[in-house]
Amino acid sequence: MTGGPARNAQYPIEETTPTRPAASSGSSAAALMPTGKPGAVLWGLGTALGFPVGMSAAADDPHVKYRYGRLATRVRAAEALLRDAAATLDRIGLVPADADAAARGSLAVAAAKAFGSEVAVEAASELFALCGTSSTAAKYDLDRHWRNARTHSVHDPADWKYHHIAGYELSDVRPPNHGQL
Repeated sequence: MTGGPARNAQYPIEETTPTRPAASSGSSAAALMPTGKPGAVLWGLGTALGFPVGMSAAADDPHVKYRYGRLATRVRAAEALLRDAAATLDRIGLVPADADAAARGSLAVAAAKAFGSEVAVEAASELFALCGTSSTAAKYDLDRHWRNARTHSVHDPADWKYHHIAGYELSDVRPPNHGQL
C-alpha cells in the first residue's frame, strides 16, 4: 500500500509504527508490537490496513488477550534464545577450542532456529485469527508472511535440531559436525 495508512472516517486512527524494527527479531515480532498510541488499532499493521477495530475494543476481548499474550511471550522467548545463541557464539569465537565448544555453539543456534521458526509460523497464522477474515484479502498480501515463515521452516526442519539437542542434553552425544544442524 502506498501513500501511508488507510483511513476510515467512522474510526479515525492516528498513524502508528511498531515500537521496534521488524529486523530485530523477524516478521513475527513486527506483527505483535503494540504501538502505544491512544486510538491505535491492535497492531501498527492493522492501522496500515485500515481495520476498524479500536485498541480499547480489541484489548478488552479475553480471547484476543489470551492469543496475543501467548504469542508475545513466545516471541520474547525466541528473542531470548537468539540472544543466548549470539552470546554463546561470541564466547566460543570463530575457531572453537574443542569439539564440545563447537557442539555448544551449534546446539545454541539450532535451538534458536527451531523455536524461532515455530513461533514465526504460529504468529503468521494467528495474524489472520486476530485481524479477522478481511485480513485474508489478496489486496493486503498478508499471506506472504505465513508463506515465508513456513518456507524457511520446511527448508531447514526443526525435528532434527530437537533430536540433536535432546541427544546432547540427555546423553552428552555431540551433534554432527558438518554445518547442517
